[in-house]
Amino acid sequence: MLKKLLSFLFLIAPLLSNAQEYVDLLNISYSKSGDTSFENSAKNTTISIFDSKVTLPIVLNEKTAIITGFDFNIKKLQLFPYSNYSELYYTPALN
Repeated sequence: MLKKLLSFLFLIAPLLSNAQEYVDLLNISYSKSGDTSFENSAKNTTISIFDSKVTLPIVLNEKTAIITGFDFNIKKLQLFPYSNYSELYYTPALN
């Protein structure tokens, strides 16, 4: 019974909800950490992160839109105390 009630609420909730009238189309951020120490080592490293998010709304009619887009993320850091810096790229599936 509880499973059916939760399923019903999940299906009816979008019809009863309100949303903001705008969406951020482009979000870009960059951050850099101070000295970050490795575990069991005296060596330090810095971590820099570049993050971007693009949102692409597809308007179906006056009240309905499909919101899609993608994220892109680069992290630059040392993976081990005496290694060179590595760049890790992250691009998840569509929203």
